[in-house]
Amino acid sequence: MQYRTLGKDLTVSAVGLGCMGYTFFDTAEVYGTPEDPHANEALVGAALKPFRSRVVIATKFGIRFDTSSPAANKPLLPDSRPEIIRASVEASLRRLHTDHIDLYYQHRQDPRVPVEDVAGVMQQLMREGKITHWGLSEVTEDTLRRAHAVCPVTAVQNRYSMMARWYESLFPVLEELGIGYVAFSPLANSFLSGRYDKTSRFDSQTDYRSVMPQFHPESIDRNQALLSLLNNLAADMGAIPAQISLAWMLCRKPYLVPIPGTRRPERLRENAGAADIALSAEDISAIDRALEGMDMSPVFWRNTRGKSITLMKKRMNNMEYVTLNNGVRMPMAGIGTFMLTPDETEASVLSALKGGYQLIDTANAYVNEKAVGRAMRKSGVPRDRIFLETKLWPAFYEQPDAVEKTLARLDTDYIDLLLIHQPAGNYLAGYRQMERAYQAGRVRAIGLSNFGVEQIEEIMSVCTVKPAVLQTELHPYHQERQLKALLGKNGIVPQAWYPLGHGDRALLEEPLFAALGRKYDKSPAQIILRWHIQDGNVVIPGSKNPAHIRDNLNLFNFALTEEEMAQIAALNRNVRYYTSTPELLEKYAQMVPPVDEQK
Repeated sequence: MQYRTLGKDLTVSAVGLGCMGYTFFDTAEVYGTPEDPHANEALVGAALKPFRSRVVIATKFGIRFDTSSPAANKPLLPDSRPEIIRASVEASLRRLHTDHIDLYYQHRQDPRVPVEDVAGVMQQLMREGKITHWGLSEVTEDTLRRAHAVCPVTAVQNRYSMMARWYESLFPVLEELGIGYVAFSPLANSFLSGRYDKTSRFDSQTDYRSVMPQFHPESIDRNQALLSLLNNLAADMGAIPAQISLAWMLCRKPYLVPIPGTRRPERLRENAGAADIALSAEDISAIDRALEGMDMSPVFWRNTRGKSITLMKKRMNNMEYVTLNNGVRMPMAGIGTFMLTPDETEASVLSALKGGYQLIDTANAYVNEKAVGRAMRKSGVPRDRIFLETKLWPAFYEQPDAVEKTLARLDTDYIDLLLIHQPAGNYLAGYRQMERAYQAGRVRAIGLSNFGVEQIEEIMSVCTVKPAVLQTELHPYHQERQLKALLGKNGIVPQAWYPLGHGDRALLEEPLFAALGRKYDKSPAQIILRWHIQDGNVVIPGSKNPAHIRDNLNLFNFALTEEEMAQIAALNRNVRYYTSTPELLEKYAQMVPPVDEQK
């Protein structure tokens, strides 16, 4: 095994072992099981106790998992208050059977605690001999510089692989400050081993790969160019794809240390062997050029959608898509037409389509479907390049020709996505009508709007066609984590109405959005909409202002970091701008929109 130095003086094996000839072992206080949340540290401590003087142990503090969520990839809850850090380090020392920790990371940033305060606690722990080095995980340049100014940082631990290169912008900063880079998920959660195909299955309750996009069947096809590149290089060098991927990383920078995790001894030996593969500068340049020209699937929904930084710059204004549970591809951003008159609707939709929009949202109840149809015709955009979405109103759920009349108003042969607008009246009859339209080819996908958990579960228990989308109120003040966990479990995509909080000035004027806007040269609204997209929410902000319409689509030439996503997540207040009541639903059931009278 070869060795590398992190920071000024922390010598580690060139390849480490992520514990979720090695001398570098990485764990965390939250790596464990539901029954024993800290089991990983205890196992590492017991195993390494006889070798303690010969190994480097890294662990982490500052988060816990939201165990109330049923999702396999559970939400993170940051907590880096000084008293919590001190309790964490004492507990980790006991579990690891050691009197000091070699490298102690803040696992994720806590938006409530300045990183300078965290660095101050690290300085105190070093003086007390409880840790010898410290680091930060999923960190950006600004946070890193602020932390380093208080207490020198030894290493950052960020995601990095051939499929996840958005942190390469940190390399010059790390070189300037003398900081190492420990790469987690260096094999894109084992995808780059080349051992998975369309038949691979993962436990949706316990294996987070079940929700990672690179393992979706359609992604296997999309990533074939990358897998072929690895297979060809491996054959030429007498290696395996995983070793080529790790060697590429090791040969790029001397301070890069990958920490692939594995349960199998043979994989440990294979991963260690990557350090013996020498790729020349020409080899690395050729691989980089190939990677930059490749289309790849995302690897982690909450990051930059799996594209390299260079590739993102080449595709500055390209739309991002989500694949629905029936294989239909849906744009992640569109325009809504709620509360627009027919004339306003026609003008707005026409402006949107000419400006590159593909997703248009309307509804029976908006009484502007005819205007949407006119705008589509006038735009000259081919129908198959438009994703048209509308919603059935309760008064029409039991009318057998409701879908055909909707199609006639829109002047189209098919609807891309048809939703039940409200859980009012006989919505089961309405859903059955949509299922028939889907089976007849008149609708490409169906879904729900404004349904709660119990109502969704009712639909799931009786449906023959699974809902693909739930349109509901979502914004930074109302993030619906429990509801989204249910949606994720059932393969239902969330779509946000009121994505900007119904124009609430308090939300739009949050200091965090202003700061991020300055960083990315974006408006607060664009920052919020980008957060939605990275959080997996399809957005349909409405506007009749051409400048706002244009800006609301200019979301795909930047990406928020995980730290910034966590800061926005911390704004959740469970504040609604719309509240459904039994009385309101009864009113909806009786209301008949004047759809035949619209312009």
